[in-house]
Amino acid sequence: MQGHDEQARPHLVTLLHHARANTHDALAAATAAEELAQCCDRLQCHAEAEERWWEALEIRRGLLGERHAAVMATEEGLRRCLQLQC
Repeated sequence: MQGHDEQARPHLVTLLHHARANTHDALAAATAAEELAQCCDRLQCHAEAEERWWEALEIRRGLLGERHAAVMATEEGLRRCLQLQC
């Protein structure tokens, strides 16, 4: 799986940059940030993953509110990432 993630990572970075540039679809940027965070977690690049988890969380909280299921799932992903860094 790691080989696939290593190949996917630069594409996910590009996807995130394009999603950020599209100001009309902030949720796409959150999804791209989360996908990159998951990839980085699998590659054990947890500091980078943490940054992307926070990015996804901030976008989703702002658009969906604190209690939305997508926000809570993103919080859980961030919690797992932080635990991996301990």
